[in-house]
Amino acid sequence: MRLNEKAVYGISAICCAKGLAILSIGYARSNGNNALGSPISTSIPVRTLLMSNHKLSGPDNAQTSLLVFFDYQCGPCKLELRRLEYYTSNPNVAIYLYHYPLKSIHPYAYNLAILSAAGQGHTDWPQWHRVIGAALPCDETMTSLTKQAARRFGNENQTAEQLVKEDMHLAKELNVRATPTIFVVRDGQLSQLYDFELLDKVI
Repeated sequence: MRLNEKAVYGISAICCAKGLAILSIGYARSNGNNALGSPISTSIPVRTLLMSNHKLSGPDNAQTSLLVFFDYQCGPCKLELRRLEYYTSNPNVAIYLYHYPLKSIHPYAYNLAILSAAGQGHTDWPQWHRVIGAALPCDETMTSLTKQAARRFGNENQTAEQLVKEDMHLAKELNVRATPTIFVVRDGQLSQLYDFELLDKVI
């Protein structure tokens, strides 16, 4: 039986939400109501995670930086990023977007990430990100977005795909397994955010 596009999108959104719920519940059982996990020890220097071509909003020297691993076909990702837009007016907060397309359940996610990455480093990338995020993925939409990306940014597909691969490698290094996954950088330390409802307390 062949599922239509809306059914596939609905199932994939449930999968994203299920993965996020498992992480949240598991952490809550062991750590009570804390929003953040313990600082993560990684071989990657924390300062190198705050790459300017990944920044959606905020100053370079923000007191708190939020790193969002994102999939353009993930409904909960879009919901959380909309909620995070509340903090874009906060001069102490910066938001960085990293690509983590779940290709096994989201057939268009990888190519959508590449189209988004084509605009990274350009001043209008945040607006282009919103265009892609608002699109309902299908073959016709992908053709249209590809043409728009070429007009805006030229033929950057090879470079853009490399950016996506680097983000996916970083996700593996940080043990990202679901989307959305959000990390907080503050005082030079990296921690994972487990309870979005307590984000105000973190910031």
